Amino acid sequence: MMPCAPGTAFDIKECRCSEFSASLSDHDTDCSAEVILNFDRDVQDSSGKYVWVTNKGVNVKDGKAFFDGKSELLIQRFTNDDFGYTFIVRIRYRETGSTPYTNSALISNGDCGSDGSIVVATDPIGIRFGVDTDRTRGLYSFRMKKPTTEWKTVEFKLADGKLQGRANELTFSRTVPDEFQVKKSSPEIQVKKS
Repeated sequence: MMPCAPGTAFDIKECRCSEFSASLSDHDTDCSAEVILNFDRDVQDSSGKYVWVTNKGVNVKDGKAFFDGKSELLIQRFTNDDFGYTFIVRIRYRETGSTPYTNSALISNGDCGSDGSIVVATDPIGIRFGVDTDRTRGLYSFRMKKPTTEWKTVEFKLADGKLQGRANELTFSRTVPDEFQVKKSSPEIQVKKS
């Protein structure tokens, strides 16, 4: 194990020092990626689970995916799915061109302007993390200041009764009602920059 800075702990699941919750709940003992999109050649899943990804206008070049504001990736595998007690999404992105004037989804399972049960969105100055569970009334969310770096690594983590957000090294968490489950949502998981 590596030594960690004060206020952090080595997280064996993430294999790094983390301010996030280091343990997973008793409900999920084996956590592995369901989908990995590394854009090395295309938009295909490289997790080994062969999850189908529908590409709607996303171009891939030199290990990067380019979204034009209308393009998106759809992962139907998660339509009406039970996300369980632990759910983690990690995305690295860069905004080019104009900054969005309103919320712009990065990851969501909502559609047609409505929030889904999982939301990571960006606006001109912040990043919003949200979850709708079987114990909350509507979207339970918080907003963090957007890092000023060109590339941003954003992580949405729902574990141990907490919704946790990370934007580069900035972190924030909120407690979610006990023994919750993420609500099922009919739209698929969408990766987009709209």
